[in-house]
Amino acid sequence: MTGKDTLLTRGRRVSGDREEKILKILRVLVILLALRLLWGFAGVHVLSLLLKTEVMQGSYFHHQIPVKGLLGFKETVVTSSRGGTLTWLLEEGRRVAVGEAVARVVPPQGGEYILKAPVAGLLSPYIDGLEGLVYPHQGWVPQKEVFSSLEPTPQGFAPEEEVPPGSPVFKIINNFTWYFTLVLPREEAALLEEGGGLMVEFDFSGEVYPVDRMARHDLGEAHEFVTLSLSRDAGDFYRRRWEEARLIYDRERSTIVPAGAVVEKDGVKGVYRLARKTIIFVEIEILGEQMDGEGLAVLGLEPGWEIVTNPRFFREGQRF
Repeated sequence: MTGKDTLLTRGRRVSGDREEKILKILRVLVILLALRLLWGFAGVHVLSLLLKTEVMQGSYFHHQIPVKGLLGFKETVVTSSRGGTLTWLLEEGRRVAVGEAVARVVPPQGGEYILKAPVAGLLSPYIDGLEGLVYPHQGWVPQKEVFSSLEPTPQGFAPEEEVPPGSPVFKIINNFTWYFTLVLPREEAALLEEGGGLMVEFDFSGEVYPVDRMARHDLGEAHEFVTLSLSRDAGDFYRRRWEEARLIYDRERSTIVPAGAVVEKDGVKGVYRLARKTIIFVEIEILGEQMDGEGLAVLGLEPGWEIVTNPRFFREGQRF
């Protein structure tokens, strides 16, 4: 083989190696392109399976003040002038009429003594020592320290128990109007006049009760004595005195979003809205937690909008 043939062979070998490398590179590019197209097609479907959304519902956000106050009623206490063994003729919480027999006392020497209801109302066998003290009669404005020291000392007689002469046995409660009295800072008391439609939600019942009337009295030292009149029965309210509650003084139209749906972008809080198959960022104003604690009341959204509830998997501008 001549030198010329050798050079020609080497040239062909180098050219073949170069072509093979180019083909390998082209195959890799084709595979990458195919993977990119496949991800573009399949990725959207995978993300669509991960996407969780919720349609916004209109609601109201309640502006409220947490408080602790004293329940008061117009109560008539009935005492037994004679001692003896007690037998109840009616059950607790029963609405009784004037003159209706409530209990019987059998003295040791025999015979019986019937205790009747002097007024109509609800029957309660529990006496706590605050009867007549916390009923907000005309001009009742106690000092703040005196009011906070009013503590009930409940007592009552069980069936077949011995009742000493002169003992208070039961009371009749006028339940058509009852009162929730409390001491508030002056600025909080002023809020109760703003929104109208004042309501109270008691911890012991979980329901909301409208306030019929409100009276405010200045106590000095930037505090006020507030008396709220109510007329809807609230379970066993007649056995209660100091209770925690929330004063709902205003409500505002809002929408409720899950707390996990809120994201922050450039220092601004918002949510991802799915509109026309595209994720867009919508700024919101958070008013506070919903009363049931299951979501956030916000402004800036409309009922019927579809909101992404698992936003950490997505970004603004993605299409589905």
